Amino acid sequence: MTLRSHCEEDMKKYFIDLSGVSDRDGFHRRLQESIPVPDWYGNNLDALYDVLTEMPEPVQIRILGWQELAEAEPLYFDRVRRVFRDAHRETPGLDTVFEEKNGAGSDPAEEADRDAAEGFAGPGPEAAAEKADRDAVKGFTEPGTEAGSDPPVPAGIEKPGRTLVITDLHGCLDECKNLLAKMGFDEETDTLVNLGDTIDRGPKIYETFVFLRELKERMGDRCVLIRGNHEQMLLDAARTGGRNKDLWYYNKGDKTVFSFLHHKHRYQEYLDWYEDMPYYYVTDKYNCVHASLLDPDPEKNETDTLLWGRDTAYEGKLVLTGHTPYRAPIFFQGESYGRIQEDVWTVLPETGMIALDTGCVYGNRLTGMTIRDDGTFLVTSVPSGVKDDAAGRGQSGS
Repeated sequence: MTLRSHCEEDMKKYFIDLSGVSDRDGFHRRLQESIPVPDWYGNNLDALYDVLTEMPEPVQIRILGWQELAEAEPLYFDRVRRVFRDAHRETPGLDTVFEEKNGAGSDPAEEADRDAAEGFAGPGPEAAAEKADRDAVKGFTEPGTEAGSDPPVPAGIEKPGRTLVITDLHGCLDECKNLLAKMGFDEETDTLVNLGDTIDRGPKIYETFVFLRELKERMGDRCVLIRGNHEQMLLDAARTGGRNKDLWYYNKGDKTVFSFLHHKHRYQEYLDWYEDMPYYYVTDKYNCVHASLLDPDPEKNETDTLLWGRDTAYEGKLVLTGHTPYRAPIFFQGESYGRIQEDVWTVLPETGMIALDTGCVYGNRLTGMTIRDDGTFLVTSVPSGVKDDAAGRGQSGS
């Protein structure tokens, strides 16, 4: 196998021998015996993703003897492979290889190349124009629609209803205001939905809190602020301290604490406000959650799935999510996915998942989605002014 971007002699190598492992608990035990994992490792695939994307680069991980696990737990093993593949996409210095019985290896990067060849462009910027053409052929993109914001409404005609969806602000207030301005946000008529993670990591956490609180006071039920895993960590830390506080601080919760203190407030003054944030928002055409769904009915999902989940193999009623940062907004439909072309009005799909977190706090972009009552939508974004190293990463990855 050709190792990408790094010289082989500089690469740290680990081997995970899964021989004799036939269940998920055994997989996580063997994993912890084979590669360095932090104390907070939670024996789940979310934690595995975070460990992989946090490993010092360059590093190669070779997985041996996995066939017994694949036979005993085929669905779970498929998810394991997708976690390794997704971690590779987000971490250029990470190489992972699943050793076949004959000694050959399956490389997630090569799998990603095959995905692109099969018609799925994936999270990267490559083949964007071809992807748009494929989407039009499949009926996902509405050919001939004009790019940009809503057209002006003629005098005497009521403005159609709109819902604006944003996510993962993480204290990036300037970018939030720029994005809302670009989307033509009208707090008198629009509905605004934030998919969670308003705090931690970013430069203006307290100011973002004040901005959203005042919007909520003026807009009432038309301003929906969904709870993310970072708001949940704040609440858990305030309730019990200890390891929950350590976990929150590991995920840059200390930046929230100091941002409030800098403005002569304590975050504990506003626990009721954060506690009032719902876990999901439901409409006739789509659902909104912070992280993911396994069951199309949000109420039937565990809280950990709503706040921390990363599963994208979803084919139920359309759900809009944040949490996991991608370089561009992505539409997932089962095992298929594709990058969504920005600034083009598109027919809203009935099923699948639209992922809107594009890593603003890590220096990429802040993305929003406008949904019109006529069943069309548009995604657009603004550039981030945050330096990547200022935000840091922790268990959540977002």
